[in-house]
Amino acid sequence: MITEVANNYIVFDKKFSSFASDFERVNETSSYEILNKLRIVKSHTDFVIFLASRYSQETGKPFSQLLKAGLVALIKSTKEYYPEKHKEFGDYLRSNITNAILGFVEDK
Repeated sequence: MITEVANNYIVFDKKFSSFASDFERVNETSSYEILNKLRIVKSHTDFVIFLASRYSQETGKPFSQLLKAGLVALIKSTKEYYPEKHKEFGDYLRSNITNAILGFVEDK
């Protein structure tokens, strides 16, 4: 579960995931991109919780494991999204998160 978002880091159960490694902090534009991606992750966390809860009830898999799979997919989707290459962000995000959660359900 996300416990803190500060200084370009997201804390998941005392583990750090950083967007800073993917971007050079050369100018204000790159810092703006990092903060924008952090806002996107924070604003879509409720959606991931909803999907993880729904699939946990349907499949009987542990909610915490589905939540972690969904949050990892959210972060990867946010990093890999390019407007000129992909479809609308909401659709792109929804399909990636759903596929990650369902992939986790099928693997276990």
